[in-house]
Amino acid sequence: MKYITWLLTLAVTALAVAFVASNPGDIAIDLWPLPFMGDVPLYYLPMGGLVLGFVVGTFVAWSSAGTTRAKARHRAWQLEDASRQMAIARNKIASLEGDLRNKEEELSDLRREQNPHNHLALEGPSSDAA
Repeated sequence: MKYITWLLTLAVTALAVAFVASNPGDIAIDLWPLPFMGDVPLYYLPMGGLVLGFVVGTFVAWSSAGTTRAKARHRAWQLEDASRQMAIARNKIASLEGDLRNKEEELSDLRREQNPHNHLALEGPSSDAA
């Protein structure tokens, strides 16, 4: 479909250029409700039509993509929010893991204090016991 559009655009542009080359004369322009009159080269009309078509087409394409741009912005905001929440959760997990390690060390120390003769059994086998 994209190639057909480009081929049609190329064909219309070629016709406009051929029209301009074969009609170099001037024509009188009268913008009736307004007090403007003047002589302009004939090629201004097709070239003006092409420029106007380009501007209108650009505006239509831009405005029709507005909902897509809005959805993309919304998704980007959601992604940023999820990333922030994930970073907060990771920090909280790291903090809780650190607290858990500290509590495990405290528990191990308390058990050693309560039973100083059996601390090897609590710590597990070591290379010195062998």
